Amino acid sequence: MKNLLLIMLFLGMLLISTNSSAQDKIDKLSDKIDKLAEQMAAQQIETSKQITELAKQQAITATKVDGIDKRFDSMDKRLDGIDKRIDMQSNLTLGMMAFLAVLIGALIWDRRAANAPLEKKTEKLKEEVDILKQQELKHQEKELKNEALLKKILQKFPDLAEMA
Repeated sequence: MKNLLLIMLFLGMLLISTNSSAQDKIDKLSDKIDKLAEQMAAQQIETSKQITELAKQQAITATKVDGIDKRFDSMDKRLDGIDKRIDMQSNLTLGMMAFLAVLIGALIWDRRAANAPLEKKTEKLKEEVDILKQQELKHQEKELKNEALLKKILQKFPDLAEMA
């Protein structure tokens, strides 16, 4: 029994020493876990700060992008206005060219229409001049014949030559 007691005592001490060494290990592990928890908390805080900073930068970038989008929209509106003005000017130019073409056509038609009666009158006058020239030629021929006849008569009747 004494041996048994000794064995029990030895086992008890062993247990206590093992227990104390296990306790030391548990304490060390607990300290390491606490340190790791503190490091993780610090990293989590740092990560949260970085996320907050990135969110701020993203918000700033979003406002800058919105500003750029607004500028593009205003430029699009300006370009649309310029396109409308160019279209209006080209339509106006085409209208003016069409008006000028119609005006020139009307002037040409008017000149031809106005010249047609004048051409007819001119043609008529030319015909009348030709007729008058022919009549004058006939009259001159008759006059020449009459002069020749008068000369013959005066040669035959010298008494009449003294009267003339």
